Amino acid sequence: MLNQGIVSWVIITFLFSGIMLGVLYLSSTHKYIPKIREHPGIQAIKEALGRATEMGKPVAYSPGTSTLYDTKYAGDTAAALTILGYTARQAVKMGSKLIVGIAQPTVLPVAEEIVRQAYRAENKPEEYIEEETVQFYSPNQWGFATSYIGMMHREKVAANFIFGGHAAEAMVIAESGATIGAMQVAGSTNVYQLPYYLVSCDYTLIGEDEFAAAAYLSDNPTHKGIIFGQDITKLISAALIILGAILATFGNNVVKTFLST
Repeated sequence: MLNQGIVSWVIITFLFSGIMLGVLYLSSTHKYIPKIREHPGIQAIKEALGRATEMGKPVAYSPGTSTLYDTKYAGDTAAALTILGYTARQAVKMGSKLIVGIAQPTVLPVAEEIVRQAYRAENKPEEYIEEETVQFYSPNQWGFATSYIGMMHREKVAANFIFGGHAAEAMVIAESGATIGAMQVAGSTNVYQLPYYLVSCDYTLIGEDEFAAAAYLSDNPTHKGIIFGQDITKLISAALIILGAILATFGNNVVKTFLST
């Protein structure tokens, strides 16, 4: 029983690994850079920023409470920082005041540099204010949550962006943003928090939508290659499931036999 399915597992692992490495090689060498369509979440970010600009109110952004070294949510944090770069540049371009709340000390210098570059790119470096544009709160999730919520209420933000790895504080932050009437866009792979985002936010990037949006916005072609490679492996998996179901319906268990080999 312990060896059941080990052959098929090895074959599929090598096949999927080969696909991912092949796509990464092609994208990193610029021989083939996959095209990713613009995610609707990007339009939602633009809409929220435009609303904030019209109202003359600030924009709040949280890249999560996880670190870049978190084994579970490091990808979320990286995606959130990529989306932060786009959001910051759009906010500067539109003339909106941006406030970024940071929970983890290791994320702070990365976020600061990303936002600084956004201001420089729009030729407005003087508008970046140290320790005010990017604010460090607390690595404790509830310490961060209370500080971030307090900032939203004091500043009366018109738009709130919640990305990255959030845990139980996600519900409190999203509900508080809804209470003050902010237009909110959120994204997470944490399935436990997605229901709260769905009912409290105006737009939610569900699961890997966050990664796809970040890859679309990223200038690094390997990010697009990763998404493309994952999509290929998902299609193969789905094809195996559908093919196995159809064949099993007609009494042919070849797919089942292969997977149990």
